[in-house]
Formats: sequence, structure tokens, C-alpha cells
Amino acid sequence: MRPEDFAQKIELAEYEETQRRAIQTKRPSLSHCQDCGEEIPPERQKATAVTRCIGCQEEFESLNKRGMS
Repeated sequence: MRPEDFAQKIELAEYEETQRRAIQTKRPSLSHCQDCGEEIPPERQKATAVTRCIGCQEEFESLNKRGMS
């Protein structure tokens, strides 16, 4: 895959995720991470629709940017 094709694929995936979040019905955050099961801190839970702890969210985003999710 050419580098510009890979970059375009990442950009499209980010755009689609942004659009999905924009139209998604707002739901309350989870109390525990959907990936590791650890408790999500109360301050983070105040954001709408949080489903992962910070560590798992960072890993998820990193893998997504590398096209591995």
C-alpha cells in the first residue's frame, strides 16, 4: 500500500468515527472499562459515553491509527 493510500485510509476512518459519534444517541458512561474491567474514575465518567479507562482508550486509539483495529 502506498503511503498516501494508508494516510487516506486513516483519515477516512477518523472522519467516520467522528460522524458516528455525532449522530450516536448520547448514553451514560460505563463505571468499568469494557476492555480491562478496571473502574473508570468518576471524573472521567462525567463525560458522555465513556467506555474505556484512559490506558485502554489510548491503546485503542494507537492501534486504530496504525490500522490494526
